[in-house]
Amino acid sequence: MNSRLLVQFMAVANAGTITGASRQLNIAQPALSHAIATLEKDLGIRLFHRHRRGVELTDAGSILFERARPILDSLDAARLAVREADPAPSGNVSIAMPGSVAYVLARPLYEIVRAQYRHIRLDIEDALTGHLPRWLRTGRSDLIVRFDAADDTEFRSEPIFREDLYLVGTGIGRESTIRFLELQNHAMFLPDPQHGMGRAIARYEEELGITLDRLPLSAAVHPVLSLVEAGAGCAILPWSIIFDKVGKNGLRARKIVDPDVSRTAYLSQRRSGPYSSAVAAVGEAVLESTRQVHAEKKWHGEYLATDSRAKRR
Repeated sequence: MNSRLLVQFMAVANAGTITGASRQLNIAQPALSHAIATLEKDLGIRLFHRHRRGVELTDAGSILFERARPILDSLDAARLAVREADPAPSGNVSIAMPGSVAYVLARPLYEIVRAQYRHIRLDIEDALTGHLPRWLRTGRSDLIVRFDAADDTEFRSEPIFREDLYLVGTGIGRESTIRFLELQNHAMFLPDPQHGMGRAIARYEEELGITLDRLPLSAAVHPVLSLVEAGAGCAILPWSIIFDKVGKNGLRARKIVDPDVSRTAYLSQRRSGPYSSAVAAVGEAVLESTRQVHAEKKWHGEYLATDSRAKRR
């Protein structure tokens, strides 16, 4: 048994199918099936029940699933400790994040990396939320910032920030807050349900028994914001994308309450290498830049991360 086999086992258990796990891990289905068979042979016991719809854990598989997570976490911690022993991180590091996060974090992240790690070349990309796990899985990105990853065990993820969400528009009144029920009085550009925010909004609608007025457009955050600024409709957005625009040209923002609507940003990386001290350094810089923009009131919400740099100061 080795860590790669454990990662593959966890992926199959989480996906419920060999096919789904092979897509997540970006390896061929026969190779993954052989890896699981090798693990079962090594342990001398079946870990999955196979059926037409996929696979499910046996009792032995469930035991291994519970024991594997702390093993992999311990390996992650050991890798991090070794990487931190390198006094001069260097090399290329790619990080991807949603457009609303990149808008507020790109500049301070670059400035921190440039000032503290002059031998690191940073590549910052913004992407739709749905693309981010695939970019991390395939190695296009070394790190990603994404939302609502609490139930995803494929990657090593740390919650870093819980962001408040706002109704944003040009004719929405001067009050500082708005109840979720009142959102149905505004025509809005809303994300599709396959996106994280779209699912969250749909869940609130179902719980409250209302249907919001959706305008017929699906677009990335920057085109939507442009339309909102032009008065074509409203949107639900975080403060990070509007901090320098509210109050200009009649644009206003009201925090959504009753219930409070928020989402959590996570910093994620692959559970298996290759790793470098440069990737670890950029991860720390992400935490530092997040704390910075929160303190500067450019990103409203709650800072959640355990910042090892802050602890050392």
